[in-house]
Amino acid sequence: MATYLRGRRFAVRVGSNLSSELAINAGVVQGSKIGPVLFNIYVSDISSPRNFQTRLCLFADGTAVMSTGESNDMMPELNNYLEQLGKWLIRWKIKVNADKCQAVYFTRRRKVPDPPKLYRRAINWSKETKYLGVTLDSRLTYERHVNNINKKFRAAKMYPLIGRNSKLSLRKNYSYTRSFFAQL
Repeated sequence: MATYLRGRRFAVRVGSNLSSELAINAGVVQGSKIGPVLFNIYVSDISSPRNFQTRLCLFADGTAVMSTGESNDMMPELNNYLEQLGKWLIRWKIKVNADKCQAVYFTRRRKVPDPPKLYRRAINWSKETKYLGVTLDSRLTYERHVNNINKKFRAAKMYPLIGRNSKLSLRKNYSYTRSFFAQL
């Protein structure tokens, strides 16, 4: 790993301001071909939840902890796992900004339990979150997600091609439309 990172430096740009460069001492290079493999090796010993109600979901650098069940049973188990996870993150020097973490309580009820905690700090409840490109709202209606996709679709000026008034015939161009949609 030392040769992989040796000589690599980074700087942070905020608007037109650029920080001074610092050496990269740990981590994986974002955008590199071997980066995802090295990251998976690095986190391979992450502790799994001990109960069947809580699941750890990892994909690239997207991480989610999901827990199901009655809130009075679920929340203690979830907080117990988040405490274990926090210790693992500290041990392996992986920094997680608890202020950027989100918690969503999926329910139709209005009353929600106390929020879960990471590093003994509450992760405030949100009405929605985005995970792996999907917007999940607390009632699982997917309304916001569908609206976002619709906006992107219209912005890409694709609607005239397949909309209600399209000149394209689905019968005559079936193979064309099938391959066209496979590329989206």
